[in-house]
Amino acid sequence: MTPFLDYRMSSINLRKPLVIDLLRHGFSVANAAGRYSNIVDEPLDPSAYADLTRLNKILDDFKYDRAYSSPYQRCLETAKFLVGDRGLKIEQIAAIREMAHGPWDGLRPQDIARIYPQEWQTWRECPDRLTLPGRETLQEVQDRALPWFKGLVEEAEETRVLVVTHEVVMRVILANFLEIPLSRVRQAIKIGNLKIYRLDFAQASPLIWELHIPCPR
Repeated sequence: MTPFLDYRMSSINLRKPLVIDLLRHGFSVANAAGRYSNIVDEPLDPSAYADLTRLNKILDDFKYDRAYSSPYQRCLETAKFLVGDRGLKIEQIAAIREMAHGPWDGLRPQDIARIYPQEWQTWRECPDRLTLPGRETLQEVQDRALPWFKGLVEEAEETRVLVVTHEVVMRVILANFLEIPLSRVRQAIKIGNLKIYRLDFAQASPLIWELHIPCPR
């Protein structure tokens, strides 16, 4: 029995014998501290490797043809753990890097809510409307990540592809295929560490499945 659960069917009309696993990195040092992190490229927290071991057992029979990763340590370490012994080159893709957090970088949500109360409320309720100096908008993240992902779908000759990236990047990519407006992505698309969305393009319309490895903390 497959551990993947049918999530939703997209209306995008494509035919390609292609399966892409879109994966959020493992539990990081920044996650453990509960803070936003971009400027400081922080690695995985040591506790992440137990979760990765569990995920690796589930994915053991799924042989990837190619692997892509955000250049950040937490993504590269995740990708290397999962496919490093399979002889695959992990290609680093700047287009799927972490969102630039601007003045929020290094802060915890409770700190942001105290220092930037109005902006924090906007981010929680209308995330597509938030603009801050030095901080990327959701639209800007989608504008760099989605063209690369669509290019992968159109051009990939490999049939099984792993893409390791970040929460916001996954949300804006999935929003396109699930036809969810950016204003609703925080509420509609929940992405914990090591959550996979499998996009299966084998049918006339791609199917999107989800798998989440619970990370007890």
